[in-house]
Amino acid sequence: MSISPTSTAYLHAERHPVDTPSIAGTVIGVKDITNIRACTSCGKITTPYQSSRTLGQCQGCNLIQILASCDIQWSLRLLIKASDGSKRIISVYNQQLLQLLNVLMIELELNLVSAEQLTVALLQNTTILCISYNASNNKMLDVQIA
Repeated sequence: MSISPTSTAYLHAERHPVDTPSIAGTVIGVKDITNIRACTSCGKITTPYQSSRTLGQCQGCNLIQILASCDIQWSLRLLIKASDGSKRIISVYNQQLLQLLNVLMIELELNLVSAEQLTVALLQNTTILCISYNASNNKMLDVQIA
């Protein structure tokens, strides 16, 4: 059977690479947690404009905008402990965080929540998860309840 860019096997291989390990366990720690304001136009980092508390300027496209209109984008590094006692740091970015919160049934407004509130919500939840991740960079690809 040949695999071409239009074949079902090719599409499946693209979505589920061979080097996609998974870990079943619980979140026991948050190593790093950061957020940035994302530009409303291009999604790049937006920082306060000069000394303004209201305006921000995109570092990518230079758009000046109201800071409050920019979405907050989160990135975290979670320590996952498997049932066999092994541990792994998994990188989680905004889209995967939304999926994780949905699976855990945690309702938070990510544009308003503090890093501490997000950390507490994740650490207080003891649900056993099955997390698939990219073997080369440990980035979360998918999460489900184990």
